[in-house]
Amino acid sequence: MPSKPVLRMQGRALLALLSLLATLWACHGPQDTPTPPAPTHNGPMALPASFGTPRFGAVQGSVTEAGFALGKALFFDPALSDDSSTSCATCHLPEAAFADPGKAVSNGIFSQPTSRNSPTIQNLAWRAELMWDGRSPGVEHQPMLPIGNPGEMGQSFTTTATKVGRLIRYQPLTRAAYGSDTLTPARLLNALAQYMATLVSAQSPFDAYLRGDSTALSAQQRQGLRVFNAQGCGRCHTPPLFTDNSFRNNGLDHFGDSGRYAHTRQLADIFRFAVPTLRNAAKSAPYMHDGRFATLGEVLSHYRRGILASPSLERPLLPPGGLRFSDADSAALHAFLLGLTDEAFCQNPKFRP
Repeated sequence: MPSKPVLRMQGRALLALLSLLATLWACHGPQDTPTPPAPTHNGPMALPASFGTPRFGAVQGSVTEAGFALGKALFFDPALSDDSSTSCATCHLPEAAFADPGKAVSNGIFSQPTSRNSPTIQNLAWRAELMWDGRSPGVEHQPMLPIGNPGEMGQSFTTTATKVGRLIRYQPLTRAAYGSDTLTPARLLNALAQYMATLVSAQSPFDAYLRGDSTALSAQQRQGLRVFNAQGCGRCHTPPLFTDNSFRNNGLDHFGDSGRYAHTRQLADIFRFAVPTLRNAAKSAPYMHDGRFATLGEVLSHYRRGILASPSLERPLLPPGGLRFSDADSAALHAFLLGLTDEAFCQNPKFRP
């Protein structure tokens, strides 16, 4: 039987061999497939138990500290656009829950207006279909669409990866995340998805109230919660994510935008749009897919007296015209929506460059 010193030498030799094989694989393995190192437990991602299991994220071992760091650098870099003027963060500001406050629609490269309002970016790891019409199958695909859109960032994903990959500052970040300096399109996409998946908002006063702090919501906000439940708002804006991840027609006049129908070509989807989360709604005005409502008060007024009939209108909103709740109930609902603001999320330095 070999002596203990011999066994230790053999063990060190085996470890050295495994390390060499890993290095060779990193250098010569497929460059179009993300190959991140094993993540730390849950990586940099917070996982609220009440949200359930995310479809993308640390539970599946998809998020690493190094991948997050690379993704964050990319998210704030205007080099991802054709004229190097527009970053992801240009239209998704951290302090506004990653929306574009005050703008009905954002501006892309060469100051072109985009076609729809920029939604918040939060808790996307729990969503299967993104964009107002659901044409993105999850956060791991979504960045391709604005980068490749001629009116937004205007650059093919392959061109973007080549252009950004030549920047020296990205080489150590890419090496740390994927084992080599090469920023392939797949790695670019994966890193952005890792960063966006970590944008988890779950520290609002409402969340504290759910955890047992009866003082976290005011009396008026608690009344607003009762109105929210009584009016059936949770059918679409289902807690705790405050969206059911569906696509609905909420009785707007649509000015030629057919909504989800443009993606699915199913007649039932005409005028249906993604149900936005109500979390941090107070930070993300204006509202709706076209930014038509400047305030939460205008949104509530729509549901009280602005609903228009059409074949795909949600049945709970019938008869058209509006829901029936009083001025006091509307004020309480407004107060409750303010209780969904997560200042810790909007001001979190971890999410900023």
